[in-house]
Amino acid sequence: MEEYLRQRAKARMLRVTMPNGDVLCFNKPIRTFIEALRRIGSEHFHRINLKVKGYPLLSKESFSAFKNKTEEVCDGWNVITTGETDERFIKLRSIAEQLGINMKVEIGDDFITQKAPTSQTKKKSVSKLKVIFPDDSLLNGENSIDTFLETIRKIGPEVIKRKEIEYQGKPVITYSKVHNSQVQVGSYWVTVPGTTNEKCKMLRFLSSIMKLGLKVDLIESNEVSDS
Repeated sequence: MEEYLRQRAKARMLRVTMPNGDVLCFNKPIRTFIEALRRIGSEHFHRINLKVKGYPLLSKESFSAFKNKTEEVCDGWNVITTGETDERFIKLRSIAEQLGINMKVEIGDDFITQKAPTSQTKKKSVSKLKVIFPDDSLLNGENSIDTFLETIRKIGPEVIKRKEIEYQGKPVITYSKVHNSQVQVGSYWVTVPGTTNEKCKMLRFLSSIMKLGLKVDLIESNEVSDS
């Protein structure tokens, strides 16, 4: 009786040849993907028009929908890392076309790879929001975006919209999405600042102009992360 041995399929890898001739091919495709973005440079990221489930692939914002699927590339820019190797291949090809750069992107299972850079565990400072309302109710979630949006919900987006309040030249609330830094809350779209510090400033601004009596503070804590 014949026996057939089924071999496990080789993992598919990414290989990227940059315009200057440097070849990137790590044994973890996600590391090749992110290193290629770093080499492209953050000065070009605003020209990249790619989205993942309606969210920009590259942004200076953090989205709660991808809380554990986002990694910083460089200069405060984050990339959504969800997806398989085939998807990353397509994204890099599309980026090369959009930017008009001579970047060769390949996918295969017979590439000679380099070991992905080892991550070093370290502690980094993480800012979180704490909001206390006049009735002493407290909002202090693990995620600053969730705390920010819950504060907006409690204030009432319809109240903010009725007053036509703007922050740094942008309307705080709109009826439809008008720019990428907005998140939908019920029937409204809320402008969400990119950093926790800016979220804090915006909530303090709203409290002042609407006479809400909020106490909005930043809480600094240390957490262990990989870099």
